[in-house]
Amino acid sequence: MIFLDLPRHLKTERFPAYCVYGEDAYLCAKALEHLTALVTFCPELNLSILTAPATAGEIAEAAQVLPMGELRATVVREYAGKDFDAVNAYLKRPEPSNVLVFYYPGGEFPAKLKGAEPVDCRKLDAFTLTKWIRGKLSVTDDGARLLIELCSSDMSRISAETEKLKSYDPDGTLTAKDVRELVAPDAEYRIYRLADAAAKGEGLQAFEMLEGFIADKLPPVTLMSNISNYFRRLLYVSINGAGGDTAAALNVKPYALEASARQARSFTQRSLKRITDLLRDYEFSVKSGKMNDYGALIIALNAIFIAQAR
Repeated sequence: MIFLDLPRHLKTERFPAYCVYGEDAYLCAKALEHLTALVTFCPELNLSILTAPATAGEIAEAAQVLPMGELRATVVREYAGKDFDAVNAYLKRPEPSNVLVFYYPGGEFPAKLKGAEPVDCRKLDAFTLTKWIRGKLSVTDDGARLLIELCSSDMSRISAETEKLKSYDPDGTLTAKDVRELVAPDAEYRIYRLADAAAKGEGLQAFEMLEGFIADKLPPVTLMSNISNYFRRLLYVSINGAGGDTAAALNVKPYALEASARQARSFTQRSLKRITDLLRDYEFSVKSGKMNDYGALIIALNAIFIAQAR
């Protein structure tokens, strides 16, 4: 099941074991809250947290402990082992008064774990996020969508920024203009916008964004590497598509890959190859001391526009 289905599911039934995982850490934490809230009597005794257990046998043994009352929950965090044999054997005849919860925020569902109900905490879609934001905040649809973009659909950031915006007291409903002025975009979104400006030939906007990077005192060498890596991703996606194998090869989240695929279509493969070669050369020149770091950034940005214009 996905995260949104969990609260409704827990109102009518309960499985012996769950595995909470997925890219959105905020949703993972909320899912864990829902599951541990099942323990209503004496949680200080009936809620057990196993952190980095050594073996699956240790987990299975903890899951068999009887509660003081009706229900006990055993939460397993940071289990790095690949062996789930003892757990799988336990789940064939589980203790009905103990709920076993595996917790992997930001991680994947373990392939060898059998019998645990998956709780997939993937990033929420724009419609659901917009509805959530507007339930917390008086904001226009455009403002809510911009907030989602600036936070790269990450609920941790969206939740934090929503709380900040609630303390702002505009005359009426918050607009996209208010959101842009009050919410700082995350690094991934800023690189995305820089590439978008390059794709559209918006030189002034691109250099204004570069000034923002410099004003924030981001290390130029790091910024050069990030821009270079981002355009390499666009080239890879342009050539190989945005399937699951590509996400694994690039070690990026699906939502980021989808955004890259959309943006890659604004460039030709030839221009992306030319840009990545130029950025590689400038990055090498900076790291080898042949060019000034800030100077190389400006020259590299000009080179991106020239390569795109050809």
